[in-house]
Amino acid sequence: LEDTSSNSNSGSRSDSDFVCVPRGGLYPKPSPFLEDSDKTFEFFWFLGQFVAKAMMDEQLIDLPFSLPFYKLLLGQTLSFQDLATIKPEYECFIEFAKLAGKKLKIDKNEALTPQQKQEQTDKLLYQGYPISHMDLDFSVTIGNDTINLKEDGADIPVTIDNLNEYVQLFGELFLSKGIESQIAAFKEGFNLILPIEKLCIFSALELDVLICGTPDYLTNWTYNEILECTKLGEGYTPSSKVVTYLINTLVSFDVNQRRRFLQFLTGSPRLPLGGLRSMNPKLTIQRKTNSGSPNQYLPSVNTCFLFLKLPEYTTEQITREKLLIAMDNGHSSFDFD
Repeated sequence: LEDTSSNSNSGSRSDSDFVCVPRGGLYPKPSPFLEDSDKTFEFFWFLGQFVAKAMMDEQLIDLPFSLPFYKLLLGQTLSFQDLATIKPEYECFIEFAKLAGKKLKIDKNEALTPQQKQEQTDKLLYQGYPISHMDLDFSVTIGNDTINLKEDGADIPVTIDNLNEYVQLFGELFLSKGIESQIAAFKEGFNLILPIEKLCIFSALELDVLICGTPDYLTNWTYNEILECTKLGEGYTPSSKVVTYLINTLVSFDVNQRRRFLQFLTGSPRLPLGGLRSMNPKLTIQRKTNSGSPNQYLPSVNTCFLFLKLPEYTTEQITREKLLIAMDNGHSSFDFD
């Protein structure tokens, strides 16, 4: 993944096929910037199958897709407002598009004389300056790679007179033609598992919740709610001291710690719609038996069945310490026993 918040002069080229922006999420990199388009399309085709299979199996996945990406899956047309959410440095194109529209309106106004048109055109400024002072040309750079929006584009300066063409070509690159093959490949793969047209009843935000879960339901966890949403397996009952220690620990966690716990337990830092009560299967706490003192061992998980294998710790403080260590060091591990 390419983090576009990093320094563009960092040197080596990333072979990322997504543009990843912390503020906006994952979005396809335009085709002209791809090193191996066939490999990229194959990746999107597989990704479509993966997401569809996860939805069919009601499994959440921890992939921070951007809302514009979801809109493309739903067949919606994107705007420069959408582009600004994934690449904030392009927020200026919202104003560029407005200026280009005003210029077209002036040109089409037959009631104005050429002199009047020129006077009104001269008033079309971006942040107080003419577009020609922006030092723009018909080329685009991502990282260390530059492409031309038209032939010899790097040698063609952008002015108020050709701003509309510049805006249109830029929009096609990032919002339509430049990423349409990747989206088509994703949809083709998705359709092998589930009919993607069925998703059209959802909004982009709702689709995000279905695929990745919701960041909500991470506040106001209570002892009784956790106990009601938990199944106690072999070795433990509701009156077991370590069960009380564990639930008290979870209640005391802040939101970030709860996200890390969910990542450790389920593989996703989010909960399904409905929160803890909607987890399927339920969280099961099972006694973990080891030789020697239980305080020497860490808890482990089986993410497929949401099993938390918990040693019978002797104090709440030890329970908290061991759980935090396991969360921080075992979130990317698997328990095969």
